[in-house]
Amino acid sequence: MFNKILFASDGSAESARALALVRHLAVQDGSDVELLHVREYRLGVGSPMERAGEDSAERELAVREQARELAGSGVHVEFDVTASTADALAAALAERAEATGVDAIVVGADLHPAYGQATGRTVTQQLVQIAPCPVIVVPLRTAISHDTEAARTAAASTERSYR
Repeated sequence: MFNKILFASDGSAESARALALVRHLAVQDGSDVELLHVREYRLGVGSPMERAGEDSAERELAVREQARELAGSGVHVEFDVTASTADALAAALAERAEATGVDAIVVGADLHPAYGQATGRTVTQQLVQIAPCPVIVVPLRTAISHDTEAARTAAASTERSYR
């Protein structure tokens, strides 16, 4: 069903939950996965750009580990890191999806909630509105595992929705 999936991960617990669905879909369909981590920067007073968040390096390491996990499952993974300011994260993801011709984007719910508090919309909500392809959002309360009934139900629901 999906030849290529963009998995947008910020290294959070929500992204870790989405990893199981990405793995399930990629193994099931033989999909390639582009795992993209957007390094967030904010404009700084003393320098042109300052890396946002004290835990950003740790999150990036978590995303690299997600890429290794997918590859260990036999999934062809392309891993990349790009940079954006908080107000342009959704646009960066949508642009990458369009440039690489992916069939779907998978994200964990509430991607970047701090930005959502400031604007009234999370990055995920913005992405759903501007993406050039379907966006699959893994709910916060769903701990999807590639071998659980929840993963099979989510995959079947997704398949029915886009036929």
